Amino acid sequence: MNITQPVDYYDKLYFDPKSLVGEFHRRRLAPVLDSVPFGAMVLDLGCSSGLTSNLLAVKKCLVTGVDNRPECVEYAKRQSQAIFLVADARQLNLNQTFDVVVCSDVIEHFTKADR
Repeated sequence: MNITQPVDYYDKLYFDPKSLVGEFHRRRLAPVLDSVPFGAMVLDLGCSSGLTSNLLAVKKCLVTGVDNRPECVEYAKRQSQAIFLVADARQLNLNQTFDVVVCSDVIEHFTKADR
């Protein structure tokens, strides 16, 4: 996987009311956030900087965010009380069940063979 954006890239865009790209992400994430029940146990697979995880935590969801980039996980931990782990989604085994799994903007970063 090749991702080059800084860890706070999506956070800055999402919370910038003047950003058209931020508006795109707000509209893209709204149905995802709306579909997760209040208080659900959520796995955010490929959580990046934790934006979606943190927005779900505001809904009192118990969120575990997983990403393979340690710098993103460290940033996410500073932003929220959610649990964040560094792990490879292709080999993940948390021995836990979740009410909802969110995997947004992830699959396109995998090689064809890994999909």
